[in-house]
Order: sequence, then structure tokens, then C-alpha cells
Amino acid sequence: MRHLVFLLLFVCASPFQVAAQSLDKDYYKGIELYHAEEYSDALPLFTRVRLANIPVMSASAAFYEGVIQYGLENYDDAKKVFEWVLDNSKDPELDKKADEYLEAVFQAIQNKKLMEKKWKIVASLGLNYDSNILFSPDNDSASAVVENDGGGRGLMQGEIQRKLSHKSDSDWSAKLDSLYMYSFDSAFNRADPWLTGAGFVYNKRGETVRKSSYQYSLEPRGEILYMDADDEGTREKILSSAIINNDFTVVKRDDYLVSYGIDLRLDNSSLSTSTGDNNSDAFKYVLSNTHTMFIDKTKKRAFIGKIKYAANDAKGKNKSFNRITLSTTYAAPAKRWQNTVWTIGLSAFKLRYPQSDTRRRDTNMTIDYSISKTKNENWSYTGVLSYSSNTSSVDTSQYTRYSALGLATYTWTD
Repeated sequence: MRHLVFLLLFVCASPFQVAAQSLDKDYYKGIELYHAEEYSDALPLFTRVRLANIPVMSASAAFYEGVIQYGLENYDDAKKVFEWVLDNSKDPELDKKADEYLEAVFQAIQNKKLMEKKWKIVASLGLNYDSNILFSPDNDSASAVVENDGGGRGLMQGEIQRKLSHKSDSDWSAKLDSLYMYSFDSAFNRADPWLTGAGFVYNKRGETVRKSSYQYSLEPRGEILYMDADDEGTREKILSSAIINNDFTVVKRDDYLVSYGIDLRLDNSSLSTSTGDNNSDAFKYVLSNTHTMFIDKTKKRAFIGKIKYAANDAKGKNKSFNRITLSTTYAAPAKRWQNTVWTIGLSAFKLRYPQSDTRRRDTNMTIDYSISKTKNENWSYTGVLSYSSNTSSVDTSQYTRYSALGLATYTWTD
């Protein structure tokens, strides 16, 4: 009788043992295929192990299943799987990783919804106080005329963007934008710019040969600057520019981004004073390198460092300059307010006019603080405080200035 009982137990247990062995085999085969980047073959194996609901193994298989779905941009399926991990796993470390992926999935779903929308309109209205308003007839503060006085100003800014095509790895858009400033004291109206621009934006996403994610952005555009340069009460076109902006950003690590920028600009001045040694017509290029380091796992705190070199090859020797800028910024969420981010930044530049009669040399230091709050998907608010000190070998180019800006922005997409 005892032998018969053992035989019955063996016969009943054998199917379960065979099933468990089969699931073990599926799991480890899935791991092998995953590391071989054969994701389409690994996915059904991990799904089968998850559905068996075996302690430990099913939660681990579900995590890999979610990672694959996320990589394939099946965000809804990835969301369900990572939520399953959180509901069934008893491993705190696995729960933590699943939660991080789940946050990334939510962000990806939101970005995908935005990318599928054709129209984007952004409108901003702001008030600004500037203690030392600069007159920049060539749209660059390096050549600005110091007013040595200041006051309040109004600001309006708008952008209309229309998506022309959208693919999983690229998109094209047409863009029109404008900036208009108005000084409340008419004495400074000559320094108020009206800048309009139009162009196209191309974005390309992919992986480098080392499997690092990247995004490349190309923006060819044209700009026209209107100002009342002769102080006669009417803004006229004083500068037209053809511009090509390039930006290449690589995800070096999960917490580390590196960006490389090359901006090319061709300026044509319409000012009557733009002649001879003061001819502002120029070819300008700007090279930049930006490093962004996230310092917490939520990626809400970051240090941003940037180095930038600009060379303005103007036809007039008094307008030719080169400038190197170093800047660093710390960004973090505000503890007491939801959806609010504050930043503090420090920048410095060295400016030289090597061909000018004065051989002008400047050193500029600027510190700024900003706080931005996103109220909802439409409204956001920004406040900025800034202080600058510019020392120069030319006395009339020395100045200090501080400014305060409040800005309300409305964004509409469809």
C-alpha cells in the first residue's frame, strides 16, 4: 500500500515538475535572447512565465517584458506590465526599478500625445524692469550701446508651430515666432526691439554605434529686426539674418547628457551708419558644448555646465569680435510648491575686438535666479532676477545692471 501511495504522488507531481522545469527553461532562454537583443523572440517567453505567477521568477520575467515593450514603444503594454510588477513583486529593488520605468512610460506617453498633435501655439506676456537698458542694433549685446539708465518695459512673445510630418524617429515642423518689447518711458523706445522669425525645425532620434540614444535638431530660419534706431518714433528694419542652428544631444548615461551645438548666421545691416570700419554685415558662428548631470534618481535635480565660443567676422573691423562664455546652472524642484522648478546660474564671458582701433576687451559676470511654475497643460508662470557687471577697456562700455522679469505663458496644442 505504501508503495502505491508513493507511485500515485509521483504520477500526480510529475506534470507540475515538468511544467516548472519548462518555465525555468523559458525564463533563462528569454534572458539569453534578451542579452542577444533578439527581443521579439524573448517577449513571448517572458509573458508565459509572468502569466504562470510563480513567486520571484514571474515578477522578474514581467520586468524584462516591460523593458522590451518600452523599448518597442508599446507604452500602454509596458505600463500594464510594470504595474503588475509593483502589485506582485516582493523584491524592493525590483519594485524601485519598475517604478522608475513606470515614470518614464508616463512621460513617453505624454510626449507621444504631444508629438501626434499638429499645431502648437505659445503666447507670453511679461513685465520687466531693467536698471540699464542696452541699445543693440545688431541683435547682440556684445556691440550694445550703454544707456546708463533704465525703467519698466512690457514684453510680448509668440510662436506658431505646424507639424508637417511625423515618424517614430523623426519629424518636420514649420515655425513662425515674434518678440516685441515696449519701454514705458519713451526715452528708451529706440532700444525696444521687434524681432520676427520664420523657418523649419527637423528632429531626428536614434542610436549611435555605441547604442547611446541621441537627438539631432536642425533649424534653418530667417529673422528680421525692427528698431527705432534714429529715434524718430517709427521702427524700421535695421537687420535681416539667415540662420542655421544645429544641436546634437547624446545620452551618455541614464543620468548624463552631452549636447554639441553649431550655429551659423549671416547678418545684413540696413543702418545708414553701417559703412566702412563700422560695417555690421557679418558672418557669425557659435560653437557650444553642454553637459547635463542629474544628481538624483528622479532626475529632478541637475547641474548644467556650458562652454560657448562665438566669432563675428564683420566687414567692418570695429564690429568684428570673438567671445568665449562659461556658465553653470543648478536646477531643482521647489519643496513647498508642486510642479515648480527653481534655478540659479552663474556665467562669465571674455570679449575681444582684436581689429578695432580701440582694441576693446570686456569681462562680464552675470548671476541669475529663476522660478517657474506649471499650473496645468496650458498655463505656466516664470520669474527671473538677474545682475550683470561688465568691465571694459573702453570706459563707455562699462556698466552694471540688474533686471526683474515676470512672465505668463499660455500653450495650446491640437
